[in-house]
Amino acid sequence: MKTLAEDLVGEQAELKLTAFETRYARLIDFGANTFHMVNWTRVTATGAELQGRYTPSAGVSLQAAYTRIRHRSDEPLRGLPRQRASLGWPWQPGDSLRMDADSVHVGRTADLSTPTGKAMLPGHDRVDVSLQQRLTPRLTSSAASLFVYVEVENAGSRSEPFSLGLSGIERSAKRGLP
Repeated sequence: MKTLAEDLVGEQAELKLTAFETRYARLIDFGANTFHMVNWTRVTATGAELQGRYTPSAGVSLQAAYTRIRHRSDEPLRGLPRQRASLGWPWQPGDSLRMDADSVHVGRTADLSTPTGKAMLPGHDRVDVSLQQRLTPRLTSSAASLFVYVEVENAGSRSEPFSLGLSGIERSAKRGLP
């Protein structure tokens, strides 16, 4: 895998661009036309990822990333979306409280199964939020503390399948002591 990365760094912001090219030889996959395992002679995936972070003040930041992939092969590669984007907002106003909100978009993805043959799964979005509260004071930097947390996975999205025949991630909530 060849990678070219460039960092642009400031006091409050960071921007990173990564370009990549990955070559696979003798990649084994399930062929949609033959319904047998096939050995692709050569597959090349190229793409770029742009990542950014902005920290306007201590305890709060905004993080974002966008990845675009293009591949050359006889058929679309299963389970490899051509684009993916994410946005994250970690917030820690003090030593004892932390909140995270994350959003991810995954573009259309090729897949196949024996009953359906080739299929293109629609893109989907996911939003996760979590809140963590420290219950006991931290006596030293290495001392363990007791936390309570609340986490909601897939908070703002409906379930989308990530593979043919499998249901997507449903909305769920967790709470407790880690």
